[in-house]
Amino acid sequence: MTTASANAFKTYPRVCRSCGKPVEMRWVYLEKGYDILRCPLCDFVTTDPIPTPTELEKFYSEHFLKANDGDEEFWRGPRQRVFRQIRSAMMGAGLQPGGRVLDVGCAYGAFLHYMKGHGFPDVAGVDLSRPAVESVRVKLGIEAHHG
Repeated sequence: MTTASANAFKTYPRVCRSCGKPVEMRWVYLEKGYDILRCPLCDFVTTDPIPTPTELEKFYSEHFLKANDGDEEFWRGPRQRVFRQIRSAMMGAGLQPGGRVLDVGCAYGAFLHYMKGHGFPDVAGVDLSRPAVESVRVKLGIEAHHG
């Protein structure tokens, strides 16, 4: 049995940072030395342990998005179905066409671009990757902030 398959059955007692309930968080996978866990009640996904602000800045400046650095087709093409599902869920929750959309963790702005072209002209994003934020601003002309 591989480490990944052995970990697939691991759970961690935690209080979910999204729903606030004490739960047995389920192990999903290992990413850059962090366990990725999912809440069985609300499906919130988080790292364990939580990286410090310094670790996050280092990760996003050195590693994140380097392989597909601004490749718009990579970020847009295969994700259209997922974007449609997210848009539908947002509208089901009460977001009306023309409403404002903020994408936290916007990367290169693919979801923002999709929403802007599908009835939501007022979109903005925030991301920890400075190159991604600059790309959103310059290539897509969409408001984006680093932080």
